[in-house]
Amino acid sequence: MLFAHLPSGFLIPFFALVLIPNLICRACCPGRALTRTEILTVFAMGWAASMMPDLGVSRYMVSAIAAPAYFASPENRWDELILPHLPQWVYLSDYESARRFYEGIQPGQQIPWSVWLTPVFWWLCLFAALLLIGACIVVIFRRQWMEYERLRFPMAEAALRLIGESGGDQNRDRPGLPRNRLFLAGLLLAFSAIAWNCAAYWGALPMLPIHPGALVTLEIAPYFPGIPLYLNLYALSFAFFAPAEILFSLWFFQLFGVLEQGLLSRLGMFSTSGSVVQGGLTGMQFMGGVVVFAAWLVWTARRHLATVWRAAWHPVRDEDEARELFSYRWALAGLAGGSVFAVLWLYSAGLSILVGVLFLAVMFTFYLVLARVVAESGLVMAELTVKPNYFTVGMIGTASLSMRDINVLGMANGFARNWRTFTMVGFSHIAWLKTSMEGRCRGLFGCICLAIGVSAVLSVVTLVHSAHMAGANNLYTQPGGLGTFFFGRTIVWATNASQIGALEALFLLSGMLINGLVIAGRVLFTWWPLHPVGMAIGDVGGVVRNAFLPIFLAWLLQIVLIRIGGVRMYRAAQPFFTGVIVGFLMGVALSLVVDAVFFPGTPHRTEWY
Repeated sequence: MLFAHLPSGFLIPFFALVLIPNLICRACCPGRALTRTEILTVFAMGWAASMMPDLGVSRYMVSAIAAPAYFASPENRWDELILPHLPQWVYLSDYESARRFYEGIQPGQQIPWSVWLTPVFWWLCLFAALLLIGACIVVIFRRQWMEYERLRFPMAEAALRLIGESGGDQNRDRPGLPRNRLFLAGLLLAFSAIAWNCAAYWGALPMLPIHPGALVTLEIAPYFPGIPLYLNLYALSFAFFAPAEILFSLWFFQLFGVLEQGLLSRLGMFSTSGSVVQGGLTGMQFMGGVVVFAAWLVWTARRHLATVWRAAWHPVRDEDEARELFSYRWALAGLAGGSVFAVLWLYSAGLSILVGVLFLAVMFTFYLVLARVVAESGLVMAELTVKPNYFTVGMIGTASLSMRDINVLGMANGFARNWRTFTMVGFSHIAWLKTSMEGRCRGLFGCICLAIGVSAVLSVVTLVHSAHMAGANNLYTQPGGLGTFFFGRTIVWATNASQIGALEALFLLSGMLINGLVIAGRVLFTWWPLHPVGMAIGDVGGVVRNAFLPIFLAWLLQIVLIRIGGVRMYRAAQPFFTGVIVGFLMGVALSLVVDAVFFPGTPHRTEWY
C-alpha cells in the first residue's frame, strides 16, 4: 500500500480523516472549513510523510541495521568478510539484541531501545542529508520544468482532481464531480468489482481478474521472456492522464526489450556481469538511454542553471523565486552541505572518498532522471533497471575496490535501491502543488520537514516495537529477507570478480545512440512518435514491465477517444477514471476492514506492482 509514488496507504486516511470531514464542515459551517491552501498543505505534508514507512525508509533501514550480527555465520562468511569491516555505529553489533529483534522477546523482557539509538540516529542523519540534496535539486530545476518546459505532472493533476482542488478559484469542480455521471460510474464500477472480490475471500464466489493473483504471462516464443498481463486499475487510471505519445513510447520500448532479450537468448549472447548488471545486456542498453536522457536534461536547462548560479551569488528581489520551496542561495548551500555530509558519512562507514563521490553522482543522476520521467508520464509505479550502487561497482570493478568499499556499497542497498523516497518524485510534485496554492506559502518546506521527521521516527519505532513483540521473522513484511539480500550481495561481489565488460559497454553505447536518435527526432520532426522517456524508463522484468497492460490500455483508450471526439471527448472521459481511483481506494479500505475482522492473520493483497 506504500509502494506507489502516490500510495493508497496515504490517500485512504487522507480522505477519511481530512477531506471528508472538511466537506462536512464546509457544508455545515463554511467559515470553519479548511481553505484551498490549507488542504493542499496538509496533502503535501501527508504525501511527504508517506515516504518514510515500510518500503519507503523504515523496512530498508531496520533490515540493514539488524541483519549483520544475527545472520553472520562461518558458512556464509559474514563474520569474516562483513562484520570486521563495518563500524559498530551503523548496525547492531550485539547478537543478543539482534536475536530479540528477529525472534521476539520473552514475557518480562524489555525492548533494548538504547542499542538502537546510535545506528538509527546516524542512519536518519544520512537520510536527512540525502533528502536535503534532493529538495535542493528540485528547487534548482523547478522553474525549468514547470515554467519553461511546462511539464504536465499528470499524477499531481489527477491528485488535484481527487481532492477537488483542480480549479483555480473558489468555485471549483468539487460540487460537480460527485454529480458527474461518468465519475459515479467509474466509482461504482471499481468499488463493486473489489467488493465482489472481498465477498469471494471465503471461496464461494469466483474472483474477478483485478487482484494480484490474476496475473497471467503472455509467452511469445521459446527463449523470449513473458509479458506480465495484470489489470491494475490504480495504474490504469493514473496512466490515462499521461500524454498519449509517452504511453506509446513506454509500451513500445517494453516490447522492444522483450524481443531483444529473446533474440539475444537464441543467439546465446548473455551478460557475464549478472551480479552488477540486472537485466543483462538489454538492461545495460536501457541504462545507456538513462545516461543520454540525463545529459539532455542538463543541456536543455543550461541557461536556467546559469541563471540560478548568478541569482545565488547576486540575489535580487524576484517574485518568481518566491514560488520555490526556498531560495536559490539556500539550494546551492544545501546541495553542497548535504553532499559533503553524505560523502563524509560514507567515508566514516568505510567507503573511500573518490568512490563515495562517484556513487553519489551516479545515484542522484538516476534519481533526477526518474523524477523527470514521473513528472512527464505520471506513472504511479516507476523504477530503473540497474541500481546506482550496482552500477558503481560495475564501472569500477570489484578487483579495484577494497573490502570496506564493497561492504558499504552492499549496505547502501538500504537506500540506493529505494526508488520512492530519495528520487525527488515526491518533492518535485509537492513543488508543483505549491504553484497551485494561494500566497507565497514560505513555511511549506518547514511543514514538510516536520512531517517527514515525525513519520520517520514513528515508523521506525513502530517497526522495532512490533518486531520485538512478535518477532521480525513472523511479521508479514519479513524484514529479515531484505537484510540477507543486502549483505548476501556483498559476499557475491567479494568472492567473484565483477565488472562491466566490453560487451556490456557496447550495449550501453548502443542505448545512448538509440535514445540520442529519439531525442534528435523529437527535436527535428513534429510528427515524431517516440519520446525519450520510453527508453529512459525501459525496464527488464520490473514494475514498468508489470504495468504493460494498464499502459497499453490507457494509450489505446486515449487514441480511440481522440479519434472519435477529439480532445474534448478525452477530457470529458477523465472524470470516469477519477471515479475509478476513488472507487479503488474505497474497495481497498473495505478489503482492509474485512481482513482485520475475518482474516487478521492472512490478509489479502489488493495491489501489486
